[in-house]
Amino acid sequence: MKIKCAIFDFDGTLFDSMYVWDSAGEDYLRSLGKEPGPNVREDMRTMSLAQCAAYFKREYALPFSEEEIAEGINRTVEKHYFYDVLPKPGAAAFLEELRKSGVGMCVATATDRYQVEAALKRCGLDRYFDAVFTCSEVGAGKDRPDIFRAAAAHFGADRQSAVVFEDALHAVRTARADGFPVAAVYDPSERNQEEIRRLADVYIPDYAHTEAFLAFARDAEQGQKRCVIVGGADIRGASFLRKLLREDDFVVYCDGGLRHRDALGAAPDLIVGDFDSAENPRLPVETIVLPREKDDTDTYYAAKEGVKRGFNEFLLLGVTGGRLDHTLGNVSILLYLESLGKTARIADDLSDMEIVSREPVRIGGEYAFFSLMSVAGPARGITIRGAKYPLENGEITPEYQYGISNEVLPGKTAEVNVRDGRLLLVKVRPRDA
Repeated sequence: MKIKCAIFDFDGTLFDSMYVWDSAGEDYLRSLGKEPGPNVREDMRTMSLAQCAAYFKREYALPFSEEEIAEGINRTVEKHYFYDVLPKPGAAAFLEELRKSGVGMCVATATDRYQVEAALKRCGLDRYFDAVFTCSEVGAGKDRPDIFRAAAAHFGADRQSAVVFEDALHAVRTARADGFPVAAVYDPSERNQEEIRRLADVYIPDYAHTEAFLAFARDAEQGQKRCVIVGGADIRGASFLRKLLREDDFVVYCDGGLRHRDALGAAPDLIVGDFDSAENPRLPVETIVLPREKDDTDTYYAAKEGVKRGFNEFLLLGVTGGRLDHTLGNVSILLYLESLGKTARIADDLSDMEIVSREPVRIGGEYAFFSLMSVAGPARGITIRGAKYPLENGEITPEYQYGISNEVLPGKTAEVNVRDGRLLLVKVRPRDA
């Protein structure tokens, strides 16, 4: 899949300007006769300007509106954006290379628009960017994926074709948890470099050494497609599920699942089924007709066929609801694919489902709830962090499913680790998602 757009953070990723914010909050509070607490700098790192203003008003009982506080913080730093801050060395040449490759570019930042635009124009980089998105205008900090989604939508790009360039761990976590590829850019202000290296799809030590990103971009363009399997269960919220599809997906419709092709807007690449619930449409598409008496369900057979054809990533739609036995059977497909080292998830109008086993899984704040259930025997050494109900070295068994309806803490990304065994993770979206 070709990369359509690059979404750049500003401070620390594009510009050497994190120093501007090192003492901004402390300077502002001291100008009002307030002594800053010991964690002000660290707390501000993950906040938008609006969140900082609300935090200062609440914690320091400031007699100003949040808008006035935000303006006051801005006044302490704005001279740097108008006169001082500079792009990271090599950034301009890298942007020019992306422009020549036809990649759209925008800025997504917690800094206010007028400061970012002033610095871009002064340094001659404004010509590279189609748009600037700010956390204040989007209405959420980078503890939520809203700003990345808005930026991708501007270019008509899905998540997989929109690369997020970030230097801060919390933003890297948010983007990755929401399915965006991440190019992490080194900045000395971020101490968690090893964790960032582990999470990012590609790591850029500086803009003079972007070979790894260029190789990543080539691999993305030539890379493996995803296998999407559509079952025959009822689909509600088809317009939402349609947004999950990619242009280059290999789409397999199973028997009665063909009734969803118009709602999903995806033509079949393969049709599989015994056609006991729908007639064989005899389309000019590869079709595998199965016997009606067999061990595998049509959906299970489709998953096996996807494995046989070399796919490593799977998305299952139309496989939940209706008959409980079918739903549980389809959940077992996730276990089958995970056992082969494949990436797989089930999505419906309410939730996303995947298996947690050897690798830690992170859950962003865009989900209303998440549940962990034992579906393959006892799971041990379970750790849950960043959630309302944390857990250390826990155990969940099929007989006692106590991991239901947990919540991500505000401003956090939850993380789940399992030492031994496997769990089904169900991430429940808000009703208005």
